[in-house]
Amino acid sequence: HSLGLRDRGNCFTAVFTLELVLNAYAHWFIPFVTDGWNILHTVVITISILAISVQHLSGFSVLRLTRAFRILRLFGRLHALKKIITGLLLSILPVINAFLITAVVTMIYGIVGVTLF
Repeated sequence: HSLGLRDRGNCFTAVFTLELVLNAYAHWFIPFVTDGWNILHTVVITISILAISVQHLSGFSVLRLTRAFRILRLFGRLHALKKIITGLLLSILPVINAFLITAVVTMIYGIVGVTLF
């Protein structure tokens, strides 16, 4: 089971490495290096390749978690997704406020209920 997941992870790393190489070739050096998303992608791919090459060391397997940062590239490319994420982040504080008001009202009813009954 674990071997199949490792093989799939290595396949995805190879595909993303090929994408990185093609992207670097298409944009040449200066436009490629000046884009922050390309730098992040390069760092993530480099760490993934490093983690694959030294699998026998336990500390480097944690570095493969940086592959989750690939999702951040979607924010730059999909403006609709960026609007959704921004809306969700902006709604956290009002939801917390509503939860606190509900908790206070529930506690008041609980106190009244214990006092009267």
